[in-house]
Amino acid sequence: MKHLIVYDITRNKRRQKIVKLLERAGGQRVQKSVFELDLSTADLLRLLSKLHKQRGKRDSIRCYAQCKTCAGKKYLDEAAGHLPDVDAGIVTI
Repeated sequence: MKHLIVYDITRNKRRQKIVKLLERAGGQRVQKSVFELDLSTADLLRLLSKLHKQRGKRDSIRCYAQCKTCAGKKYLDEAAGHLPDVDAGIVTI
């Protein structure tokens, strides 16, 4: 299943460790602090455990599951520069 992992890490050294963990897990960086991953449940749980160990008290790491229907949708057409009609889901711009 596809997941988005979003983070806000206060310290550079910790942030670099988080990025390395996400990249080693096959994550594709889609924004500066957002990665897309396609992992099995077992692999995701292992990764989340490793991320949790690296997380500081003031840090935030969130994981959002994407169902098969949602994973294929693209809400912002970057080339056209506009938003298409959206029937369901949450879009934050």
